[in-house]
Amino acid sequence: MRILVLAIVLMALHPFSSDLYAQNLQADCECDFVIDNENQNIPSSQGNSGKGTEDKTVCFTGNFEYNLVNEVLGKNVSLCVGEGVKLNIDRIDFKGDKTIHNFGILNLLDNSLTTKNNRPLVFSKQGEIAFTGIERQVIDFMNRTEIGSLSINNQNDVELIQGNLDVFRNIELLNGNLITNHSGTTPEENLITFKSDSVNTAILREVAGSNRIIGAIRVERYLSKSNRAFRYLSSSLNSAASIQDNWQEGVNNTVNNYNSNKNPNPGYGTHITGNLQGNNGFDASLTGNPSLFSWNSSSGNWEAIANTDQTLLKAGKAYSLLVRGDRSTNIYTSNSAYEGSTTLRSLGELVVGNVDLSDQLNKTPAGFSLVGNPYQAQVDIKKTLQKSSSHLKRNFYYAWSPALQTRGGYVTVDLDTNPVEYIPAGKDFTSTTQKNFRFIQPNQSVFIETANSASEQTPPTLIFKEEFKTKNTVSNQVFSIPEQIGKIDLTLARKQDNQVVDGVRFKFSENYANEVNQYDATKVWNNEEAFSIVSNNANYLAIEKRQYPDVGEQLKFWIGNYTTQEYTMLIELSDIEGYEVFLKDNYLDRMIILENGGNNIDFTVDKSIAESSSSDRFELRFEPVTLSTQNSVESEVFELYPNPSSRGLVYLRHDPMTSEESAVEVFSMLGQKMKVASERVSNSEVKLNVSSLSTGLYLVKLSNSTQSRTKKLIIK
Repeated sequence: MRILVLAIVLMALHPFSSDLYAQNLQADCECDFVIDNENQNIPSSQGNSGKGTEDKTVCFTGNFEYNLVNEVLGKNVSLCVGEGVKLNIDRIDFKGDKTIHNFGILNLLDNSLTTKNNRPLVFSKQGEIAFTGIERQVIDFMNRTEIGSLSINNQNDVELIQGNLDVFRNIELLNGNLITNHSGTTPEENLITFKSDSVNTAILREVAGSNRIIGAIRVERYLSKSNRAFRYLSSSLNSAASIQDNWQEGVNNTVNNYNSNKNPNPGYGTHITGNLQGNNGFDASLTGNPSLFSWNSSSGNWEAIANTDQTLLKAGKAYSLLVRGDRSTNIYTSNSAYEGSTTLRSLGELVVGNVDLSDQLNKTPAGFSLVGNPYQAQVDIKKTLQKSSSHLKRNFYYAWSPALQTRGGYVTVDLDTNPVEYIPAGKDFTSTTQKNFRFIQPNQSVFIETANSASEQTPPTLIFKEEFKTKNTVSNQVFSIPEQIGKIDLTLARKQDNQVVDGVRFKFSENYANEVNQYDATKVWNNEEAFSIVSNNANYLAIEKRQYPDVGEQLKFWIGNYTTQEYTMLIELSDIEGYEVFLKDNYLDRMIILENGGNNIDFTVDKSIAESSSSDRFELRFEPVTLSTQNSVESEVFELYPNPSSRGLVYLRHDPMTSEESAVEVFSMLGQKMKVASERVSNSEVKLNVSSLSTGLYLVKLSNSTQSRTKKLIIK
């Protein structure tokens, strides 16, 4: 057995287009030789010494397949595999340490994959490692490694000897087994994890024959923020440890005091309650109400789980779990506490092959059964019901959507349409989103109904089959509400020549981290004006992906190298809700409110005044929305004119009053009540003297004891 030894060096991962990828690959890897569609000659190995590639970097770029066979490569050689390239490695003689950067498909023919020197192996999350051979191949890593896909095509198996592997797309067993050597009890040794986030959940693709994963693995299920709602879950594995060890991250609270809250792994797990004291593995709660249920198909009733410290996870077993967020949620101040998204983790052995869930079905006509997806893959439920069931209603099923109502609700999925549709559908969901409901997700359970043809003699049957798995990894609304990404673009332009000189971007999502990581773009400085985000007072960034700011939080910049006096700041806000966003000019001590959409802010720089040209002159501030511009009760007539106003007088026209007098008030955007004289002209019109107001944006509020209405007023 030949061993491919890789000494891996960390590098940035870039989402370049294929047209630009070649040149960027060369830049990242500092290519000495480029192998592409036109040039496919490895430099001379100079006999058996490998001198031609010693201390060199060979880059493979383009869209092609290359066979690296019977080559001798020199000491300290580096191989860069570009996106769109499939590199087949077979019978390679390496003379020393090597480095491999893989963005494409690395196909190891009878070679094994080993790292040494305690360096982590870092591949693109879209890249693939493929093992092809006739002798057993091994994976031997010193540290945790992230990959997109793993493919096994070796009748004598591939074995994980050492290391942890995070898979973000899929594992495919074409031929042979994947042996993990995981005991199922020590989570962080020889661990393969199927990762899950707000967009994708990694899958085990259709498995043919007797191939399987031998040994325990871990699966993740990301649950997005929507509201405090029940989620209909199932397991895709059989666990050796309890529900508490898995979904509660191995802990439970035994006192009703948040100071004693146990949260060993922030962002993971959830609270599962069932009594006041925290007995039987449950988390103690103020009410003792259960939050984890199973469905009794025979009686047609929910049943609270008796314990979480003894109950194991079983593939296809369905549950209803009230998700309050991760274990950082304070459930001891309010019974309705809810914080947001979390990820549940489960450890055990995946099931493959046909899975018969007939014993979980209600045998009574028109009875309901809650069935769970037993696979770590999306399943075409339309094909499953129509081709692999009997005495069940095959044209629809019921899914629980956390996005409906206050705490979730059922949607009915119509399998008889093409594409599949469901009702009620959220206004933000497209036909593409709806057709995804043809596929039930890993770890999802759904209700199905027994047909009238069922009886004791002809009971309903349901068998999940490998052939009904799909390759898709994208989650639907059940687990992933379409992510709202807020964005603020700031661009600096010189007024004298209308020349854009520099700019930065913020992107906001609850799934981003405030710590600077590989998803943030480092600032590359310009020779003239320079504009940079200053993150955590230490990092200079061009693009920062971060969580939505806390109220009162300030986002800071470095702006300098001014070459003239007059500038315009172009600020574009997209999908920033729940905040009033201000540009703070620290020199002029001025707060400028920013609207969703485009904002143009002119300013001047005087280099003789330090505060005027200071690099931290500007910052963004976020304040709570103090007054809504939405109506509590709709009116047919409510208008201000002239608006914008520069004449000192504004008229407010509204619906004719009945018996109750309405009050008119004017507020600044910070919520300060302004002194404005008003005079009622008629029972449907008020005259306002706004001559005392300075230029800016204000809110005019009309209210009585039962309703109010607010409109923006611009003073020029």
